[in-house]
Amino acid sequence: MKRQAVEQNMECCYCLTQMIFWMPMKHKPTPPNMATRDHVIPKARNGNNQPPNILVCCQSCNVERSDLPADLFALLKIWQRNGKEEL
Repeated sequence: MKRQAVEQNMECCYCLTQMIFWMPMKHKPTPPNMATRDHVIPKARNGNNQPPNILVCCQSCNVERSDLPADLFALLKIWQRNGKEEL
């Protein structure tokens, strides 16, 4: 995952924020820009853990996306970046 994040210039593939690598600690909140593994086809929709199905995104986008299709969520984030309100 770290190599792929470096290839993405440590930017979230959805919102383009700078990500960090963070080791979770007890009693400490997880930062929203922590780098996480995201599945193009969600595991909830029978996606797998093979490299072509993995993206690196920030924690907040990963939680917000849930099991939406990756392309639909990416379009939503582009819409939001361009100053449009949510759908």
